[in-house]
Amino acid sequence: MKKILLRKIIHASSGLIPFLMDILGREVTVVLLALISILFVLSEKLRLEGKALPFITWLTIMCLRKEEENRFAIAPLCLALAIIILITFLPSEAKIIIPAFAIADPLAE
Repeated sequence: MKKILLRKIIHASSGLIPFLMDILGREVTVVLLALISILFVLSEKLRLEGKALPFITWLTIMCLRKEEENRFAIAPLCLALAIIILITFLPSEAKIIIPAFAIADPLAE
């Protein structure tokens, strides 16, 4: 139950990204999301090798579903890439779509 709640909180927090776009600008927000995605991929590679990237690996382990324990946890990367694509190609619409999905998706599970 704790893992599910933490996953939902993290997912819902993506609804704050339009505010980051307003504060930091679209380009900086995309770069930050890309850097976080790269760190996540590195963390997952290390986790699967039995090593860790401080905090990111811990947070990932705290959120893993049973079926993700021995494989790459792709869901966070998919979410980040979807948001990057929306911000890049549909910036005005992203400010509506991202919060809508950030709220609706965790409620639907």
